[in-house]
Amino acid sequence: MQLPMKLLYDVARGSQTCQAMDFSGSPHMIYGSDTIPKLAGWKFFHSGVERGFVCNFSADTFDLSLSSVFSGNWQFEQYFADTNFVVTGLSSVNKLSGNSANNILVNPFSITQVTLPVTSGFSLPELQATDGLWMFPNPARSQLTIRTMHTMNGADVIVFNMKGQEVKRISFVNGNQIRIPIDNLASGTYGVTITNVNKLVSGKFIVD
Repeated sequence: MQLPMKLLYDVARGSQTCQAMDFSGSPHMIYGSDTIPKLAGWKFFHSGVERGFVCNFSADTFDLSLSSVFSGNWQFEQYFADTNFVVTGLSSVNKLSGNSANNILVNPFSITQVTLPVTSGFSLPELQATDGLWMFPNPARSQLTIRTMHTMNGADVIVFNMKGQEVKRISFVNGNQIRIPIDNLASGTYGVTITNVNKLVSGKFIVD
């Protein structure tokens, strides 16, 4: 329960308004004597940024259109896990991340975060679904931990601000995890790219 609440907090933190999403057909399922929705979602707005949070409580997969909820291109991060295992944190779930302007595939028993970013002239390369990249805590204050699915071998880890300016670089990184001090960074959103044997993965984090 702590993991979904943490992800919801990341989306809703500081929001000025909240609006429930209306899914076409309103799919429901029977749980005991109760009828509950298979999908639930909310849209948040804060300081020019639109964010969304979609939960799939069922074993079904949905090809969900969000074009009527979010305008233009938006970014998403989706977390889902094998129901045969106990979820103990972000390291025990699968993650999909990318960009879209219309439809998104919502996996069974998943949580999806949607963000419509502020226009800044800077965009991160899309994180491929086969690559795993976890950053925590997020938002962070003094230190950020980055964990990768694929072992880094002499990788370059580069941190950018939203103007596309490099603010930190760590080279020759090995292993699956690195801790980066960020106490010298101003509050705001930053991007991370990791180049590892011609493979590029990317993500975003917030300095609180």
